[in-house]
Amino acid sequence: MDDVQFDGLLGTCDETAILEFFFLLEGIEYTSETVANDIGISTAKANKILKKFAKYKFLNEKTHNKKITYTLNKDSIIFKNLKQINDFIVKEM
Repeated sequence: MDDVQFDGLLGTCDETAILEFFFLLEGIEYTSETVANDIGISTAKANKILKKFAKYKFLNEKTHNKKITYTLNKDSIIFKNLKQINDFIVKEM
């Protein structure tokens, strides 16, 4: 597998909002339209970010009836590390 460069992965508010969205709502499948509406960004922008996160294996991507849905990949190293950071912060509060 090629090395993945994460430059800018957490660099925009939209990307961070989508990360938080999936982190808080793990286990549920969402379309790009739903994510875009909930985050308050365009569907095109959401599609771009969701495809990027699927490429990095942070999200699972499935096709149902010609609609692409995304779920959090709990086996992703990104998820595991963010969960560990979140758990640490909660513990320290």
